[in-house]
Amino acid sequence: MRSGYPPERLVIELQSRLGPSLAAKGYRVVGHGVTGVTWQRELPGRLTAGLLFLGFFALALFATATVGSVLLGLICIAVASVVLYARRPATVTVGLSRVPGGTEISVSEGPEAHSVKDVLHTLTSSSRPIAPAPSPPLAPSACDACGHQVGGNFCANCGRARTRTCSGCGQLGLMSDFCPSCGAATYEPPVA
Repeated sequence: MRSGYPPERLVIELQSRLGPSLAAKGYRVVGHGVTGVTWQRELPGRLTAGLLFLGFFALALFATATVGSVLLGLICIAVASVVLYARRPATVTVGLSRVPGGTEISVSEGPEAHSVKDVLHTLTSSSRPIAPAPSPPLAPSACDACGHQVGGNFCANCGRARTRTCSGCGQLGLMSDFCPSCGAATYEPPVA
């Protein structure tokens, strides 16, 4: 799978869009960076204790050797097996590698691979511009704080950072190339 977004942005998108649904299933982030994100689910201590209790209870029922107790023991074993299968330890890894024009995405196989691929498909087929042009350097204008003529990202007179405005929603005061509200590319300060 391929995306026009850079890996740095995809890591943030993955953690914000995929992280909550995996957390609800017992996963936690164990590694993240520009090379990918890894979530892991372990068997909680209470669940392990409950499964052991069901197993010993089933063994005790089998030891009595009556038809009803053996049937109840088999039900306990079946319930424990279903719970263990549903909450088994697992790892989800989304690998990211930078390629010209975007990022190559790989997903580890496992119990959550299908839902992870659905989220990734949504990210890669977004209707927003996938690979916005890099922001040009800010054109010279007067500093908001001191009025000094500034040509870069910081005022040489007072040191204040110049901000950008979102090209999608118009949010003011942005410091990055992408808007945290709508994800659109930002542009120079508006002409007042």
